[in-house]
Amino acid sequence: MKIESKNFVLMPRHLRRFNGNVVQLFDGRKGKINYPYLMVSDGNTKLPVMVERKENFQEIQMILKKEKVGYSIFAERKNKFSELKVLGKKDKGAKFCPQ
Repeated sequence: MKIESKNFVLMPRHLRRFNGNVVQLFDGRKGKINYPYLMVSDGNTKLPVMVERKENFQEIQMILKKEKVGYSIFAERKNKFSELKVLGKKDKGAKFCPQ
């Protein structure tokens, strides 16, 4: 099964293919994937977070993919304990521009 397939469940090792993409955490912070770390911006500082730890991986709410204009949601989860699922090509979700 391909990683881009709809309802594919992402694991921490799959994030290697998404270096440079933006992630949004459940507490509202955003960061960039720099495998095996997430570079999370907290105000003016950048903090490295090890993505292979289960607790840190469960903090990821959605993965945003860069488009020509803004970002599109590539994968998301409903709460911290659900699986991080790919939305699929047809069902990418709303495009938005972060502020």
